[in-house]
Amino acid sequence: MTGISQRLSDTALPGFARETSALFDVISESAGSAIGQTIYQALRPHFETSGIAGFRVNVAHSFTNDNIVCTVLEWKSRCGGDFVAIFEVDPNNPGRYNYIMHSHHGSDAIVEVTGNDSSDCASVSWNLCDLSAMRTLLERAQHVLGILELPKGDVDVLYCGNHQDTCSAEEYIPFSGGN
Repeated sequence: MTGISQRLSDTALPGFARETSALFDVISESAGSAIGQTIYQALRPHFETSGIAGFRVNVAHSFTNDNIVCTVLEWKSRCGGDFVAIFEVDPNNPGRYNYIMHSHHGSDAIVEVTGNDSSDCASVSWNLCDLSAMRTLLERAQHVLGILELPKGDVDVLYCGNHQDTCSAEEYIPFSGGN
Protein backbone atom coordinates (compact mmCIF):
# COMPACT_ATOMS: atom_id res chain seq x y z
CA MET A 1 0.00 0.00 0.00
CA THR A 2 2.93 2.33 0.63
CA GLY A 3 4.02 1.92 -3.01
CA ILE A 4 0.54 2.84 -4.21
CA SER A 5 0.44 5.86 -1.94
CA GLN A 6 3.84 7.03 -3.15
CA ARG A 7 2.93 6.60 -6.84
CA LEU A 8 -0.41 8.35 -6.43
CA SER A 9 1.21 11.26 -4.62
CA ASP A 10 3.05 12.07 -7.87
CA THR A 11 -0.24 13.47 -9.20
CA ALA A 12 -1.72 16.34 -7.17
CA LEU A 13 -5.20 15.76 -5.79
CA PRO A 14 -7.98 18.06 -6.91
CA GLY A 15 -8.94 20.44 -4.11
CA PHE A 16 -12.14 19.79 -2.21
CA ALA A 17 -13.81 22.76 -0.56
CA ARG A 18 -17.37 21.45 -0.20
CA GLU A 19 -19.25 19.86 2.67
CA THR A 20 -18.21 16.34 3.57
CA SER A 21 -21.64 15.04 2.51
CA ALA A 22 -20.80 16.07 -1.08
CA LEU A 23 -18.25 13.24 -1.15
CA PHE A 24 -21.15 10.81 -1.65
CA ASP A 25 -21.88 12.44 -5.02
CA VAL A 26 -18.23 12.38 -6.06
CA ILE A 27 -17.85 8.70 -5.16
CA SER A 28 -21.17 7.72 -6.76
CA GLU A 29 -20.25 9.47 -10.00
CA SER A 30 -17.40 6.97 -10.50
CA ALA A 31 -18.60 3.87 -8.65
CA GLY A 32 -22.39 4.04 -8.96
CA SER A 33 -25.00 5.05 -6.42
CA ALA A 34 -25.32 1.83 -4.38
CA ILE A 35 -21.56 1.27 -4.16
CA GLY A 36 -21.00 4.98 -3.54
CA GLN A 37 -23.41 4.91 -0.61
CA THR A 38 -21.61 1.89 0.89
CA ILE A 39 -18.17 3.47 0.55
CA TYR A 40 -19.32 6.87 1.83
CA GLN A 41 -20.97 5.33 4.92
CA ALA A 42 -17.88 3.19 5.64
CA LEU A 43 -15.48 6.13 5.43
CA ARG A 44 -17.69 8.96 6.70
CA PRO A 45 -16.14 8.92 10.21
CA HIS A 46 -12.67 9.38 8.65
CA PHE A 47 -13.91 12.16 6.39
CA GLU A 48 -15.65 14.04 9.21
CA THR A 49 -12.82 13.64 11.72
CA SER A 50 -9.98 14.82 9.52
CA GLY A 51 -11.68 17.21 7.10
CA ILE A 52 -10.94 16.92 3.39
CA ALA A 53 -8.53 19.20 1.54
CA GLY A 54 -8.17 17.08 -1.62
CA PHE A 55 -10.07 14.09 -2.98
CA ARG A 56 -10.07 11.72 -5.97
CA VAL A 57 -11.88 8.48 -6.89
CA ASN A 58 -10.88 5.97 -9.57
CA VAL A 59 -12.27 2.63 -10.60
CA ALA A 60 -9.78 -0.06 -11.66
CA HIS A 61 -10.97 -2.94 -13.82
CA SER A 62 -9.31 -6.30 -14.23
CA PHE A 63 -7.66 -6.86 -17.59
CA THR A 64 -8.90 -10.46 -17.72
CA ASN A 65 -12.34 -10.40 -16.09
CA ASP A 66 -14.79 -7.55 -16.64
CA ASN A 67 -16.67 -8.43 -13.46
CA ILE A 68 -13.70 -7.66 -11.20
CA VAL A 69 -13.66 -4.03 -10.18
CA CYS A 70 -12.18 -2.13 -7.27
CA THR A 71 -12.68 1.47 -6.26
CA VAL A 72 -9.61 3.46 -5.26
CA LEU A 73 -10.07 6.57 -3.13
CA GLU A 74 -7.37 9.09 -2.32
CA TRP A 75 -7.70 12.05 -0.02
CA LYS A 76 -5.66 14.55 1.92
CA SER A 77 -6.89 15.72 5.27
CA ARG A 78 -6.82 19.35 6.31
CA CYS A 79 -4.10 18.56 8.87
CA GLY A 80 -1.84 17.03 6.20
CA GLY A 81 -2.55 13.29 6.37
CA ASP A 82 -2.58 11.33 3.13
CA PHE A 83 -5.01 8.42 2.71
CA VAL A 84 -5.56 5.70 0.10
CA ALA A 85 -8.35 3.14 0.36
CA ILE A 86 -9.12 0.25 -1.97
CA PHE A 87 -12.69 -1.02 -1.81
CA GLU A 88 -14.28 -4.16 -3.12
CA VAL A 89 -18.06 -3.99 -2.88
CA ASP A 90 -20.38 -6.81 -3.94
CA PRO A 91 -22.60 -5.13 -6.58
CA ASN A 92 -25.42 -7.61 -5.83
CA ASN A 93 -25.22 -6.99 -2.09
CA PRO A 94 -23.60 -3.58 -1.38
CA GLY A 95 -23.76 -4.30 2.35
CA ARG A 96 -20.97 -6.85 1.79
CA TYR A 97 -17.78 -4.93 1.30
CA ASN A 98 -14.10 -5.10 2.12
CA TYR A 99 -11.47 -2.41 2.14
CA ILE A 100 -7.86 -1.80 2.98
CA MET A 101 -6.68 1.71 3.82
CA HIS A 102 -3.21 3.22 4.05
CA SER A 103 -2.70 6.45 5.94
CA HIS A 104 0.42 8.56 6.19
CA HIS A 105 0.88 11.52 8.47
CA GLY A 106 3.98 13.62 7.98
CA SER A 107 5.82 15.00 10.98
CA ASP A 108 4.07 18.41 10.75
CA ALA A 109 0.65 16.73 10.97
CA ILE A 110 1.74 14.60 13.93
CA VAL A 111 3.03 17.64 15.83
CA GLU A 112 -0.23 19.50 15.13
CA VAL A 113 -2.43 16.63 16.35
CA THR A 114 -0.35 15.18 19.22
CA GLY A 115 1.94 18.00 20.21
CA ASN A 116 4.90 15.59 20.01
CA ASP A 117 7.87 16.27 17.76
CA SER A 118 7.87 12.91 16.06
CA SER A 119 8.85 11.43 12.72
CA ASP A 120 6.49 10.34 9.96
CA CYS A 121 3.81 7.83 10.85
CA ALA A 122 2.10 5.38 8.50
CA SER A 123 -0.52 2.75 9.17
CA VAL A 124 -2.67 0.20 7.36
CA SER A 125 -6.18 -0.68 8.46
CA TRP A 126 -8.83 -2.90 6.95
CA ASN A 127 -12.41 -4.03 7.16
CA LEU A 128 -13.24 -7.56 6.00
CA CYS A 129 -16.43 -9.58 5.65
CA ASP A 130 -14.28 -12.68 6.08
CA LEU A 131 -10.56 -13.31 6.35
CA SER A 132 -10.24 -14.73 2.82
CA ALA A 133 -11.09 -11.25 1.49
CA MET A 134 -7.65 -9.99 2.60
CA ARG A 135 -5.99 -11.96 -0.19
CA THR A 136 -8.42 -10.47 -2.71
CA LEU A 137 -7.75 -6.94 -1.47
CA LEU A 138 -3.99 -7.45 -1.64
CA GLU A 139 -4.37 -8.77 -5.20
CA ARG A 140 -6.38 -5.64 -6.06
CA ALA A 141 -3.68 -3.47 -4.49
CA GLN A 142 -1.03 -5.28 -6.53
CA HIS A 143 -3.10 -4.74 -9.69
CA VAL A 144 -3.47 -1.00 -8.99
CA LEU A 145 0.26 -0.67 -8.31
CA GLY A 146 0.98 -2.49 -11.58
CA ILE A 147 -1.21 -0.02 -13.45
CA LEU A 148 0.55 2.89 -11.80
CA GLU A 149 3.95 1.54 -12.84
CA LEU A 150 3.02 1.11 -16.51
CA PRO A 151 4.08 3.73 -19.05
CA LYS A 152 1.20 6.10 -19.84
CA GLY A 153 0.94 4.89 -23.44
CA ASP A 154 0.42 1.30 -22.29
CA VAL A 155 -2.28 2.35 -19.85
CA ASP A 156 -4.04 4.26 -22.63
CA VAL A 157 -4.01 1.19 -24.91
CA LEU A 158 -5.14 -1.21 -22.16
CA TYR A 159 -7.98 0.98 -20.92
CA CYS A 160 -8.90 2.76 -24.15
CA GLY A 161 -7.99 0.27 -26.86
CA ASN A 162 -7.40 1.87 -30.22
CA HIS A 163 -9.83 4.69 -29.46
CA GLN A 164 -7.59 6.87 -27.30
CA ASP A 165 -9.34 10.02 -28.49
CA THR A 166 -12.54 8.90 -26.73
CA CYS A 167 -10.87 8.45 -23.34
CA SER A 168 -11.53 10.92 -20.59
CA ALA A 169 -8.21 12.42 -19.49
CA GLU A 170 -9.66 13.04 -16.03
CA GLU A 171 -10.58 9.38 -15.69
CA TYR A 172 -7.21 7.98 -16.77
CA ILE A 173 -4.52 10.51 -15.78
CA PRO A 174 -4.19 9.30 -12.15
CA PHE A 175 -3.38 5.78 -13.38
CA SER A 176 -0.61 6.84 -15.77
CA GLY A 177 2.86 5.56 -15.08
CA GLY A 178 5.78 7.90 -14.75
CA ASN A 179 7.72 6.62 -17.76
